[in-house]
Amino acid sequence: MPNLRVFAQRMRERGKSIEERGGKLIGDTLVNIAEGVIPHTPIKEGRARRNWQSNKSTPLTTYLDAPATPPDGEREAISNAKSVASKLKSGDAAHLTNNAPYIAELNRGSSTQAPAMFVQTEVLKALERIRDFKLIVK
Repeated sequence: MPNLRVFAQRMRERGKSIEERGGKLIGDTLVNIAEGVIPHTPIKEGRARRNWQSNKSTPLTTYLDAPATPPDGEREAISNAKSVASKLKSGDAAHLTNNAPYIAELNRGSSTQAPAMFVQTEVLKALERIRDFKLIVK
């Protein structure tokens, strides 16, 4: 029966690998979307960029004030996304939300700094970057 034991061990190893890679896929997707959408969010005081908030399991509902300087909000939001991504496991949900009351207007093209539907465009670009991700590797 050594063949069955070897097979069982390989299946356990493969299962562990899938679990790890699944978490990496979720995390990579979150970071790719954050790194795409946050810098493309129109900026005046940095409030809209800072309000891209990442969280595991549930979307955040907080609204953050303007950062000390506009670039600080972008750095903070991307750093937060990376931190959340590093803790994700297979089966987890990742959320990237923006509670700025005017984010929908910005996404509809109210600012000349970004085209309409910039959020959807960046999400599609991020998904394209992970398209060839292999969950099972030999």
